[in-house]
Amino acid sequence: MKSHWLLWSVLCVGTLAVFVLIFAFWGGDNPRLGNAKEYLPIRKWPRVKEVSTDEYSKVHEMVLRDQLMGTVILPRVPEVQGLAAAKHPQDVGIVPPQVCGQCHAEHWSECQQSPHFRTSSEPCREGTPGRYEPPDNRVESFHPQAWFEVVAKPNGFYQQLHIEYQGQAFLHEARMDLVIGSGKVGQSFLSWSKDALHQLPVSYFTDGARWGHSPGFHYAEGTFNFARPITERCLDCHATWFERVPQTLNRFARAEFQLGVTCSRCHGPGREHVEHHQAHPNETVSHAITNPANLNRELAVAVCAQCHSGEAELVSTGFRYHPGEPLAEYLVQSSADAEVDNTTPDPHAANQLRRLEKSACFRQSDMTCFTCHDPHRNERGREKFLVDRCLKCHQPDDCHQRKLTGDAVDRLCIECHMPLVEYADIRRPGQDSMPIPKMRDHRIQVWPAATTNVLQRLSKPQPEASKAGVPR
Repeated sequence: MKSHWLLWSVLCVGTLAVFVLIFAFWGGDNPRLGNAKEYLPIRKWPRVKEVSTDEYSKVHEMVLRDQLMGTVILPRVPEVQGLAAAKHPQDVGIVPPQVCGQCHAEHWSECQQSPHFRTSSEPCREGTPGRYEPPDNRVESFHPQAWFEVVAKPNGFYQQLHIEYQGQAFLHEARMDLVIGSGKVGQSFLSWSKDALHQLPVSYFTDGARWGHSPGFHYAEGTFNFARPITERCLDCHATWFERVPQTLNRFARAEFQLGVTCSRCHGPGREHVEHHQAHPNETVSHAITNPANLNRELAVAVCAQCHSGEAELVSTGFRYHPGEPLAEYLVQSSADAEVDNTTPDPHAANQLRRLEKSACFRQSDMTCFTCHDPHRNERGREKFLVDRCLKCHQPDDCHQRKLTGDAVDRLCIECHMPLVEYADIRRPGQDSMPIPKMRDHRIQVWPAATTNVLQRLSKPQPEASKAGVPR
C-alpha cells in the first residue's frame, strides 16, 4: 500500500516539475519570445508637456517653432466638474433615426449604409478594418527610437506610444473612444479625458488599408501629440447632437450624444412631427418637418452647406441649425467670391459647394445638390447613377470627344468634368511616400489633363468581351 502511495507521489511531483520547466522555457527565459519589458509611464520621459486646452495653442506653437523633437504633448485632465445634468437629444426635439424608420422604412434601411450615418461611430472591428496585430499595427515615427502601435483589447481599442532610450522603455496608452469619418478616405479617432475630447495621433487610411500619422500640422514630425482639442464645429459636421459645457472649447456631456449625421440634421427636429402623426395616423400632409427638396435653391443648398462649403465658424453654439432657416444666422462662412482651389485647408469637406457655385452647370440652371445626390443612399462607386443625372440635362452628342472615341466615352462624364484630385493638405507628416487621398472636384468644367487621361485610357487595346466575361 505504501509503495502505491509512494509511486503516486513521485508521479505528481514529476508532472509538476515538467510543467514548471515548460513554463520557464516558454514564458520567461525563451529568447525566441523575448523577455517581458518593464515600462515606465510616459510622464517620466524628460520631454513631456501636459497642457490644458487653454494652454494648448501656445505650447504647440512653441514646440513647432523650437523644433523640440521627441516632445510628448498630453492633455491635462479637467479638474472642474462639467455639466451636472445634460440634455437628452429628445429634450431639444431630436428623435432617434429608428423612430423615423417606423414610417419611412425604405429611407431608414438605405440611410444606415450612407456616409452621413457612418461619419461618426463607436469603434469596432467591422467599422475600422485596420489590422491590430504586429507588424501591421505599427506606425514608425521620425524619432528613431519611438513608434506607435494600435491594439485591440477585450475592453476596447487603444493607441500606444513606445519610446526606447538609453536602456529604458516608456509607454503611453490612450483609448480610442470615438471614430470620425465614414472610411472613404480614412478615419480619425477621439479619446475622452474625463469630459474633454482630443484627437489621437494615429489615423486609418483607406488608400493602402494602413495606419498612419493623423494629418495636419498638429502632428509634426518627431513630436507625439495626444492633446489636440476637438471643437464643437468639428462634431457639428460629424454628429447629430453633442452638448458642450458652457465657456469651454472641447468639453461635452459624455452621457448624452447622438453619433452620425441622421435625419434631424437635414429635416429638422422631428419630435413634434412624430407626435402629431402618431396622434393623426391618417393625415397625409407632413406636419412640422422640412423636406429640403421643396425649399428654394438658396435654402436647399444651405442644408448641405452646413458641412460642405469649407471653413466656417459657428455664430453661437452647434447643433442648433434648423433646415429652412438662413444659414448666415448659424455660420460665418468665407465669401463665395474668395478664391477656392484644391489646396483648401479644409480638405475633407473639399469646399464642394463653393466649387460647384463656380460651375457653368450651376450658374446657368436652378440645380441644387439634390439634383445629383440622393443623401439617403450610399452612392460611392456608383458612377453610373451620377452619369444618368448628367444626361438629364446633357445629350451624348454634346461631348466633343465623341468624334474621336464614339460611344465609348458616353459613361465617363464625371471622369472628364469632375476629376479626382489630390488634396496635398491630407498628406501625413513623415510619410511622403504614401499616396495622397483623392477627392472628386465639384467644379464642373473642361479639365484638359483629365480629358487627356481618359482619351489615353480609351486608346489602349481593350480585352476581348469573351475574355472579360462580358456577353458579346
